[in-house]
Amino acid sequence: MNDILIVDDDKHCRDIFSIAVATYGYSATVVADASSAIRCLSADSFRLVITDLDMGGKDDGFRVIAAARQCVSPPRVCLVSGSVSPEDRKRAIDMGVEWIIEKPHVNFQKVLDAVFGYSLIEIRQRWHPLLWLYLYLITVISI
Repeated sequence: MNDILIVDDDKHCRDIFSIAVATYGYSATVVADASSAIRCLSADSFRLVITDLDMGGKDDGFRVIAAARQCVSPPRVCLVSGSVSPEDRKRAIDMGVEWIIEKPHVNFQKVLDAVFGYSLIEIRQRWHPLLWLYLYLITVISI
């Protein structure tokens, strides 16, 4: 199982997400379009998908989200977009998207929060509940 699939037609955004993922020690598969992402999702499994909404084709981001939902072990999904209409936001949430990050001013802290939130969930699943609570409280106090 791979850690994270990053899907964005904007190289700058792909680089930002890759840095955020690497900061927490995760590996990433990076692709520039929905078709490549769908091929990756059908060939491999991922824990998290970070995808753009509009990559030049009709419903590109939604196609990626739908493909992720069809996986045997569906990954968590973070959606990034330059503009998310209320309808698209509702559709994304209904499809199981957990985070929506808006461009072009991608907030690096939001990226880290999304990845770090994912990390805390992984810790929670592997370690004793009191230990993950302790780690969470340390994080909150330090912010």
